[in-house]
This record gives sequence, C-alpha cells and structure tokens, in this order.
Amino acid sequence: MIKDIDISHYYKKFIETSNDDMAKYNKELELINKMKADCRAYIKSKNQVIKDDLKINLNEYGFQFLNDNVELINKLEQLINNQLSYTVGERRIVLLQLLRYCNLAKKANDYIIALKLATRRSELSLSDYKKYIHRYYSYGVHKCVLEGYAYHFKYEIGDLVINFWRYRDKPRDTYVDWNATRLKKQEIIDAGLKPYDKEEAEIYKIRGLKYDGIPYVVYKTNKEFYEIQLINNGTHSYSAIKFKYANYINRELRGKDAKQLNSECKTVDDIFNLKLGLRSKLLVYLEREPNAPFKYIRNVNQQKYERGAHNNGNKTRYKN
Repeated sequence: MIKDIDISHYYKKFIETSNDDMAKYNKELELINKMKADCRAYIKSKNQVIKDDLKINLNEYGFQFLNDNVELINKLEQLINNQLSYTVGERRIVLLQLLRYCNLAKKANDYIIALKLATRRSELSLSDYKKYIHRYYSYGVHKCVLEGYAYHFKYEIGDLVINFWRYRDKPRDTYVDWNATRLKKQEIIDAGLKPYDKEEAEIYKIRGLKYDGIPYVVYKTNKEFYEIQLINNGTHSYSAIKFKYANYINRELRGKDAKQLNSECKTVDDIFNLKLGLRSKLLVYLEREPNAPFKYIRNVNQQKYERGAHNNGNKTRYKN
C-alpha cells in the first residue's frame, strides 16, 4: 500500500507556509515603515517643541538612527506616558504622535524578527526538518505525557494520555517476568547446572531417559496496568480509543531492561531523550520515579470503567 501523505508532503507545506509568511511580513513591514516615516517627519517638524517645552532629547533615545533600539523606545514610551497625565494642548498632540511612533517602531521590530524566522524556516532542509519533527514528538510529546499531562492533538483527534488502572476482579493472567527469568537462568549456569531446554527435553522423553534440565522461567501477576490511550476524540462514537502503537527500541538499546537503562541515565531528562517508544520509555521512567503512577490516576478508586474517569476535571492539557 502506497502512503497518500508522508513527511515530504508536510515539509512541502511547511516551506510554502514559510514563503507565504515572508511575503505577508514584508508587506506589513513596508506599510508600517511608511507610516513610521510620516510620523517621523511630523516629529522632526516639532523638534523645537519637543526639546524646549517637553524637555525631551530624542537623540538620547536613538531617534537619530533609522533602526530603532527597542529598549530605548520602551524608555521613551514610559517617559511620554508619564507626561501625558498633565500635558494639554499642542504639546499633548505632539506627545501622542511620539507615542504612536513608539508603537509603530515596536511593531516594525516584531515584523523584522518574524521575517527573519520565516526566512530561516524557508531555508530549512528536509533532513533538518525531519530531525526537528522527530525531536518534537520523541522528546517533547513523550515528556509531556510521561509527566502526567494530556497532549492535545488538533482536528478533534483527541488527547494522548497514560492511565493507571487497577483490575476490578482479579489480577491479569500470569506472564513471564523476563528480567527475573534471565537472572534465574544465569544462576543455574553459574552453578554448573543445566537450564531447561524444551527440544532437548523432548528427545530425552522419546528415548525414555530422565531429563536433568532445571526450569528457570519466572512468572508473575499484575494487579494493575498502564494504558496509553487517546481520549476526547471528536470523530469516533467512543471517546476513549485504544490503538496499536509501534513500540520502537533503538538497536543500541535492545537487550537492556528498564532497570539497566535507568542506571545508565544520569538525569530524568536523559530518560526522555532515550531512543525508545512511549511504552518502553514509561517502564524506564517508572524505575526512576516510583511515585509516577500517581500522575496517571484518573479517579480515586483507579477503576477504568467508573464514571468520570476521563472528564476534564482530572487532567491537564498541553496543546500543540
């Protein structure tokens, strides 16, 4: 199956939007600069009033330069606002024009910054774009959700959350504790004994021989579980949606359990930076933060099917 839309499509739209923004900001900046030039001409014509009557030396605020210093403009604006409270007549009109110039200068500066950013965006390569996207989702979104917040997706997709639930009736069926199993097997080998091997045991059985392999698989049960879920979806009849996710594990990290990965991370931020899927990263985070489950409790009894488990009163959103 061929994907209709991939990251190249979004990159193309990103560049198109950046170019559109550049055109828009250039147009706005041109208009503001024209208005600022007219205002500057008026102020120059009233230089005597400003200097002698209002006691303002505009050169102290960088007025002699075409490129305004925002810090100086803010100081000038503060001075003007102080004088406006007791100034009347022509001097007040001059002050208002000075204030207008300050506002235009700050707007122009905002558009200059926005234009620079849009220009940088338009020059971003596809490879760098992919890196930023990967960083945003694999670090930013994961950090948000692991800290107990709900990450909000637009277009009624919903909120991504981690829920902590307790089983209502009985623990889940037993399952293999892989870490304990690995340790038990190693203990048997270190003791000079033979770990159990299914195929070898079958051969011994066929031949009528006693098999001396020692079982080493360790099982455990869970009284609670974690669920990664989309809630508050606006396009589905059921507001809480289960989904299958790709639990990515980088090749360099494969074969390491959560405890080992946690020990290799100096800070919590190092855990957020691990090249892991959200589920695997959650297991490492739980090793570091034993109280983390409290962040994922959505109601007092921790029951999945209780009313109010997903209402807006018990979660905080981060919005993209």
